[in-house]
Amino acid sequence: MDYLIDVTTIKNFSYCQMIPYINQKYNFYEPLTESMGQGKKLKPFEAANNLNLPKPWKQEVKIIDKELGVSGKVDLIAGENSFQILEVKAFKRKIEMSYHFRDQLLVYSYLVNKNIGKVVKAHLYMGGETFSFDINNYSLSYAKSLIVKLKELVNKEDPPKIKPVLAKCKSCWYRHVCPAYP
Repeated sequence: MDYLIDVTTIKNFSYCQMIPYINQKYNFYEPLTESMGQGKKLKPFEAANNLNLPKPWKQEVKIIDKELGVSGKVDLIAGENSFQILEVKAFKRKIEMSYHFRDQLLVYSYLVNKNIGKVVKAHLYMGGETFSFDINNYSLSYAKSLIVKLKELVNKEDPPKIKPVLAKCKSCWYRHVCPAYP
């Protein structure tokens, strides 16, 4: 594989392994949703200010890791010698239903930690509610494992073997082309 995987693809992989497979094999992508559109209007500086994150703040920082073949745009990096990462989402969600956003945040933390400097904390700001995570060797190792697993998936010809979860599948935009949809 000689292209970069975007961190958003890793977020989708965490939600359902079939989504990046469909994207890759069928060149089929979900159009911009209302949630995505609202997210583009958000101002991470406001969330950083509400959270009292250390300055300086760098917004929409593009990170490319050619060694791993991953790239992404971090909403906000806060701090000078040690860093905090902020990912901002437009709508409130229950944290237990937002593991894919947490995984996206952890992969950003991994990339910043590897390419810029030590990340100590990561924040997921969803519709005004914040969930914060300490960044440690375990979370960084977990993030790297997601990258490795996704790269393995996109290099395979056959679709991943998944157990469809009807509650998720019923509202999934990809269900009409998904090889696993019941």
